[in-house]
Amino acid sequence: MAHKIYRHVLLADDDPDDCDFFSEVFSENFPEVKLTISHDGAELMMLLKGPPKPEADLIFLRLEHANFIRCGMSR
Repeated sequence: MAHKIYRHVLLADDDPDDCDFFSEVFSENFPEVKLTISHDGAELMMLLKGPPKPEADLIFLRLEHANFIRCGMSR
C-alpha cells in the first residue's frame, strides 16, 4: 500500500513552543513539505477562506478550546 506524500501541512496551534517544535521538525526532516502555522482559530479561518485559498493536504488543529482533529482537504 502506497503512503500519501504531503506537500503542504497547515498547523493550528496556540502554544508557541509547540509551533517552534513542529517548525524545526519539518524544516530538518521534511524540507520539501510546506508548513503553514496559524496561532488561533480566527487566523486559521482567515487562512482557509483566502485569498489565496491554501492548497493544504493536511490540517492539524491543536488549540486549547478545540479537540485534536486531523482531516484531509479535497482539491
